[in-house]
Amino acid sequence: MKKLFCILSCVCALMALCMLSASAKTVTGSCGDAVTYTLDTGSGVFTISGEGDMYHYGMENVPWINYRDDIRTVIINKGVTSIGNGAFHMCENLSKVTIPDSVTSIGAWVFTCAGIKRLTIPEGVTSIELNTFRSCEELESISLPDTLTYIGNHAFFDCKGLTSITIPSGVTTIKADTFFRCTSLQSVSLPKSLTTIEAEAFYKCISLKNIEIPDGVTHIGNSAFMHCESLEKITIPESVTQIGKSAFDNCSDKLIIDYQNSNTEPTDIPDHINENDSDQDTEKAPEPVQGDMDGNGELDQKDAAALLTAVADDSAPDGADMNGDGNVSLIDVLMLLKSINK
Repeated sequence: MKKLFCILSCVCALMALCMLSASAKTVTGSCGDAVTYTLDTGSGVFTISGEGDMYHYGMENVPWINYRDDIRTVIINKGVTSIGNGAFHMCENLSKVTIPDSVTSIGAWVFTCAGIKRLTIPEGVTSIELNTFRSCEELESISLPDTLTYIGNHAFFDCKGLTSITIPSGVTTIKADTFFRCTSLQSVSLPKSLTTIEAEAFYKCISLKNIEIPDGVTHIGNSAFMHCESLEKITIPESVTQIGKSAFDNCSDKLIIDYQNSNTEPTDIPDHINENDSDQDTEKAPEPVQGDMDGNGELDQKDAAALLTAVADDSAPDGADMNGDGNVSLIDVLMLLKSINK
């Protein structure tokens, strides 16, 4: 009886193995002028090889869209110079990525909602575009290269597992919503090269206690640190000349803001901060431009893309209500595009 049971167990195991082998297959194709891809659906390994740039894609038209759930590991071989827009958008089972030092740019929406926990971006990469790691909620740590000079809007939006990050010395701007709702973020190291912190850059980073703004920063955007509920101390260097509306609203009641330049304060000061200094002559930030999502005072295609994303997430600010009907929707996106194209 025992022998029969063992035989039956072996037969079942063999049948399961055969079924797995039968369902697994290799998917190949082109994803650049001289770049190809290979996916082994059994192992979940997706390999990119060749020379030069990958093609850019929309979020729903990558050639491997029907196999996104099968992708667990991405290996990009040396020779490939960029990762195209939307390449691994919604690959939720993707947990491991290897990027070679031949890559110089990582496109928009590349790893959105991926399951990556740790990642090292190699030296040579100079830009990370819009929404690259958006909603990578399991991302705990990421190492950025010294060659990096640009990080796009919403790049780490909703990376709720990220605990610390060091921004390289070549970066001059923390774009709008870069670390929006990174609720576990406790430590941020900002470079001396930094000049601008745009709107909502650290919005609702509820675990952030202290941050040092480097001397050289001149502009802190609207709601930049709003809802940083654990923030206890921040020093504003003398170089800062503009602080946007609600920059420090709804932070900790214990928050101490040390203004090195006594003539620079937010345009509307929270009740519990520097209440007695509110009658000073202050240099006020310019009035916000309707639809200006990144707070740079100008309307462009990046604002339209950011507004479209915010509408989808139901996180659009009141300042994006282009038609004044009290509701931010696709109609406002269309109106913003019309304003840009005038």
